[in-house]
Amino acid sequence: MLAAVFARCRRRMSLAGALALATSPIHAAARPTAGGDTAVMAPTTDDDRDPCATADDPDTCRLAARAARHFAAGQQAFREGRFLEAAAAFERSYASVAAPETLFNAAFSYERAGEAVRAIRAYETYLRIAPADAPGRSHARSAVDALKRQVGRIVLLGARDDRLREISVDGRALDPRDASSVYVAPGRVEVALVTRDGTRRRRTFDIEAGQTVVLPLDSFLPPPPRPER
Repeated sequence: MLAAVFARCRRRMSLAGALALATSPIHAAARPTAGGDTAVMAPTTDDDRDPCATADDPDTCRLAARAARHFAAGQQAFREGRFLEAAAAFERSYASVAAPETLFNAAFSYERAGEAVRAIRAYETYLRIAPADAPGRSHARSAVDALKRQVGRIVLLGARDDRLREISVDGRALDPRDASSVYVAPGRVEVALVTRDGTRRRRTFDIEAGQTVVLPLDSFLPPPPRPER
């Protein structure tokens, strides 16, 4: 995907580097070398000038260039064992150009950092957006299955209730339209709700690795108004 964006720029860029950025990271990340290195190249130019200044679409080109810079920073951090920093850099790259391969690298970096919840979220997003034949899908599915045994899961029944305005779990805001199931680190968990009228409600409980807690959200909420007769 990044390679396609760069191709539209029509500038003297290293096409080999751009293509490597788009196609290599899955294999390199899923099977790092003994030294923890990856074999992914970042796009380069043959001079120090702005490679996007005379592009057909400078804004798109600069987004792609920004994605490449963040990707290269992620590579460097990964090579040095700074896996959380690597994941953050790959996330920034993905925010500029939403390439599934980049998100895979973020997920793998979170996995290496021991951040199981973040890794699951990134892998599951990758599995939703990656092509059916993407070479990283097998590793992503296996990783998610293994990581789920390290975390807890909260099933939020009634998350789409019209009386709800906000839902957060351990301080992380969730979209009520897509908050039916949440993975959390084992330990004490806080679920907080804000209703349409501004009422705030909280509940805390403990959860263990591999445990699923079903939480009916209507138990937090006031009863709906009775219809007028």
